[in-house]
Amino acid sequence: MTNTRRRSIASVAAAAGKPAGGPAHTAAAAPHRPNMAYAQKLLAKLNAPQLPAHAIRIEGDIDDRMVASVRDQIRTLPANTRRVLIALDSRGGFLHHERQIADALAALERPIDGHVIRLAGSAAALLLAKCEYRTAAPGATVLFHLAGFQQRAKERLTAANLRAMLANLETADKQIVDKILRGRLGLSNAALAEILAGRDWETTAANALRMGILHRVTNTPTPPPAGWYPEPALVPELKDRNKKAAAAARNKAEAERKQRLQPFSPRHLRRRR
Repeated sequence: MTNTRRRSIASVAAAAGKPAGGPAHTAAAAPHRPNMAYAQKLLAKLNAPQLPAHAIRIEGDIDDRMVASVRDQIRTLPANTRRVLIALDSRGGFLHHERQIADALAALERPIDGHVIRLAGSAAALLLAKCEYRTAAPGATVLFHLAGFQQRAKERLTAANLRAMLANLETADKQIVDKILRGRLGLSNAALAEILAGRDWETTAANALRMGILHRVTNTPTPPPAGWYPEPALVPELKDRNKKAAAAARNKAEAERKQRLQPFSPRHLRRRR
């Protein structure tokens, strides 16, 4: 064997971690350290629901930035959108910001559907309750409680503005309990008692489905089935709309009835002869 041949065999063996002509040895492998952050990010991406193009994401605290984000998303909605979906993953926020988001969605004059990805709490739960068709992922939770106030950093708390805050909160709480929790969702007396006692009332998606808070539990939000329409008793807006339509129909029928019963004048009788 030539020297060149011996040198090539030695170089290959050294690169493989084996001594030339001796027994095979395995090189010490570096310990494997999995990238847990990357794995969790990849898993979250795989488990994330496939939201349609007409979905508006509300993920994070409901504050000024979320209001601006919702308005930006509304401006980018497709022109042919018939129903709007809001995807909720929020622990809540401020009540007046929730009202601003609700007003911006109501200005679309289209049916609003809601889907809970993981959590809809506080102000996010109120947004969910105002949707017509409500769905949630199997592991999602919904949390209701009474409203609260947070003092601003530059605001001095006095007896006068404290009374005003409490009066506003009392009015807001009464509307939430009467119109949304009791009227729209039909919560049980036990749940309402916990909420009125000042405790957080949290429920799973399966329990919310049994109570009628949700219409379906699914990973992927879907539109309501064909022929589905919210009951007028459950949706105050539809109930008021139906009342106005029924009153208009009654007034029209009454006017037609009075016109038929109106007697002919002598002038009309002379013309008929």
